[in-house]
Amino acid sequence: LGCRLGMCAILTLWVCWDCIWGSYHDQHISIGGRTAFPVFRACGGLLLVHWFWGFSVFVWQRCRINHTCLFDFNPRIVDTPMLIFNDVVDETLVFLILMLLYYKSGAHDMPDLIPPGCYPLILVVYTVKCLIFPLRTRGPLWVAIWEVISAPLTSPKFFHACSKTARFLITRHLFPLTDICSHVFLTDICS
Repeated sequence: LGCRLGMCAILTLWVCWDCIWGSYHDQHISIGGRTAFPVFRACGGLLLVHWFWGFSVFVWQRCRINHTCLFDFNPRIVDTPMLIFNDVVDETLVFLILMLLYYKSGAHDMPDLIPPGCYPLILVVYTVKCLIFPLRTRGPLWVAIWEVISAPLTSPKFFHACSKTARFLITRHLFPLTDICSHVFLTDICS
């Protein structure tokens, strides 16, 4: 975990350097001005939610708060903070590598082995894969999201009383999903 976390830190510095300094120094368009930026922003927002979930579970276990019973999770399939951090570090590495490759290929700093538009597509496919699999732990996530959405139509549970935060997170992350959908459909229509 430590080596991969260090690689994430170095890649983050590299992406920031190329995307910020490279745009001012070489007069390239920053990644924020490219057409696929909403896809990277949306996937980055989902990645931050995963990081924050890992930190929340770490703090809850450290403070001996039984979040498994509090949120009505199945204790046999709840991941430990270390498993969550292992997953999120791998997802961060893929995100940063694809972002750097997209920026470099768009600025023509590397050979175009893959067209620049394929990198956001690979990121979306990888993000969807991470949201669905492994079904052992992601299935209850989708059930919980459905329970929060359908809360006015069902009998209340304690989870619904705590779901104000979950509702905020769901509505907040409708914007990244809207970014992905608009990018996919509008680039196909406009090009």
